[in-house]
Amino acid sequence: MLRQGCILLAGLLLAGCKTAGPDLAPLVQIAPASCNGTLDIGQALPLPFDAESKNKPTSIIVDEGSACFAEDNRKSLYRVFALPEHSQPFMLTVQSEPSSSSILAPRLIMLDGEGVRLREIGYDEFLFRGNALSAIFRTEPGERYMIVASDPEQVGSEVSRIGGSVQTQMMTTGVATFAVHTGSESTANLTYAHNGVVNVSARPIPTR
Repeated sequence: MLRQGCILLAGLLLAGCKTAGPDLAPLVQIAPASCNGTLDIGQALPLPFDAESKNKPTSIIVDEGSACFAEDNRKSLYRVFALPEHSQPFMLTVQSEPSSSSILAPRLIMLDGEGVRLREIGYDEFLFRGNALSAIFRTEPGERYMIVASDPEQVGSEVSRIGGSVQTQMMTTGVATFAVHTGSESTANLTYAHNGVVNVSARPIPTR
């Protein structure tokens, strides 16, 4: 019985362990003196090209310490990525990860090598895939920088998400060991915010 109890306890501990991201309180207002009217590409973070689609995405946090710009009386926090220099178009995946009560309301601005705006990928082009709000798209000629910014039109609104989880417990009868799977559901109410965790990856376009 002691061996059985130890195995059951180990299974429960394994089932309950998971890696949690930072628990960010939703930031819905930006200090008026912290923004300017231009996008600064001078602090761009180089985005690696994952040629074999095996590496983890590059993860960043958009928060009060991020750059800020204002246009049409709308303020946004943002981070900048320098895109990989590649002769062919490639796929970009941008994921806005939720914390316990908030999620970055994302939009993307694509720039050329001089910082001139080429196109914008708005919030309405992001979809929930699992828990993350994500956009998957191809690069276009001339795009050298990507701005990951908050969408002030969405900030402050809320969304409810129903999430599920499956836990596996290893149990034994003393003769045989077997797995018991249990599931649960929970509802998360998230506030769209200027801050949040973003995962970005650059990969080849899939071929048949």
